[in-house]
Amino acid sequence: MRSKHGGEKPVNRRSEGEALVVSRRGEWTEYVYIGHAAVVDADGRLVAWAGDPGGMTGLGWAARPFAAIPLILGGLRERNEWSEADVAQLAGSQADGEANCRSLHAGALALCRRYNWPAAGYTRPEHPLQKETQRRVAEFAGVGEGVLGHVRDDCGFPGFVLPLWRIALMYARLASPPAGWADVTLRGAADSVAGAMLARPDLAGAGGSLARLLLEGGAVAANAGPGRLAFALPRERLGVVIAMEADSNTALPAATAAIVEDIAEAFGEEEAADDNAGASLAGLAASIRSRFPAERLNVGGEPVGRHEAGERLAFADGLRR
Repeated sequence: MRSKHGGEKPVNRRSEGEALVVSRRGEWTEYVYIGHAAVVDADGRLVAWAGDPGGMTGLGWAARPFAAIPLILGGLRERNEWSEADVAQLAGSQADGEANCRSLHAGALALCRRYNWPAAGYTRPEHPLQKETQRRVAEFAGVGEGVLGHVRDDCGFPGFVLPLWRIALMYARLASPPAGWADVTLRGAADSVAGAMLARPDLAGAGGSLARLLLEGGAVAANAGPGRLAFALPRERLGVVIAMEADSNTALPAATAAIVEDIAEAFGEEEAADDNAGASLAGLAASIRSRFPAERLNVGGEPVGRHEAGERLAFADGLRR
């Protein structure tokens, strides 16, 4: 079965979502957090899912790393106009919302100067800058430009809407560009952006943010918006996107840890071969649980309940479970 946007949809998808996290108070279920998830490899194979991986969602802040791709392709790093920290700041997901927006606008104007594009109207969808960004987003998502849905983001730039699994594919390719890509400069740009994000996790979010913790653990990650997270596991060549109810930020770490553990179980554990390979998946999940405990505390610091993982991922045929 295929969606109207060209995405493969598993037969047993659940368009209403799955109960990814159950919040309990004592013996009683207090909240059930519904969401969707997609796990995709860098070659475009849908590996695992929860809910409906073909459901449409906005890239939100997770689009930021792909806005940095044209900067690299334009040679701004080689010209020493932009540093690694500058790229990481632009790609970062709301470490400082105002600073992130400033970086996005500064990068846009730098590209306009580089290519002699008019500065006027650079946030408009028809501007050459935005056409270039749209082309790169479509390349990473593996779709034609006409397939992209369009919205307006909080910084005034065009935003994009895609099937969940296509966003996961974008992140898989950002961290592990396919060897079959003929454009070696595009592969290099992906390596440069992902490398900058991993080198400066402090620019991805505040000290306690989930995206920052994932980056510190070797995953290329970005907060995508309330209840949403996108990340890639470079060693496994996988991209992961989680989209939960808008008020589910407190439950998102529990869902993320459970999904990482599911992937670890399916693929088996291998210790990192070198410092750049990142921690083991089990170690990454343990770090999430340590930083974001399942226990829910009251204002006095006393435990009153806990977040528990709900439904597990469904995996494609042929993968070990």
